[in-house]
Amino acid sequence: MKTLFILNDPPYGTERAFNALRLALAMAKNGSEITVFLMADAVAGARQGQKTPDGYYNIERMLKRVLATGGTVLLCGTCMDARGLRDDEVLEGAMSERLKSTLARTRSPWPSGTAGRRRVWSIIRIAAYACGDYRTLLRLHGIEASMSRKGNCLDNAPMESFFGSLKTELVHRTRFGTRVEAKAALFEYIEIFYNRRRRHSSIGYRTPA
Repeated sequence: MKTLFILNDPPYGTERAFNALRLALAMAKNGSEITVFLMADAVAGARQGQKTPDGYYNIERMLKRVLATGGTVLLCGTCMDARGLRDDEVLEGAMSERLKSTLARTRSPWPSGTAGRRRVWSIIRIAAYACGDYRTLLRLHGIEASMSRKGNCLDNAPMESFFGSLKTELVHRTRFGTRVEAKAALFEYIEIFYNRRRRHSSIGYRTPA
């Protein structure tokens, strides 16, 4: 059985978070698949380094126990921003549900050595690439953004095909314990299997390497 717990009370001051997590851990022991979603003031419960008096419950430790049982801990990204809580301040294994423009800015491999030539960057229609910050960054690098019109799925068909294979062959059949574990598995799938060993129909069911 899959069970979702949504917490929006602060981690301390009331015992709602404590009682909810205690119930979640009890259900996890009985085989339930637990997901805890922290929103509003509850996101502070995932902050690392919480110190509580001896004999008093500790929400950080309880969330770690949820993760240790194979459960999932998610945080509201907007609620984190409103409370000044950064991604690197939350406990290992907890995940923010937001898609930030900072991710697009740090992950984009900016082309170099093409001065004097027209540079076009083909991107999909998502908020991270459509936001003003990202468009400004493209202009600073002298890059023209190319984005398909709304509802035109063919523009991104190759990547959608890849993501379909990735989900079917890896993601949907694997349960990751931490982000580090997920990143390692994705790297191995793409670099070792997909790019070198997997047979592709587009090249006559041969391997790329």
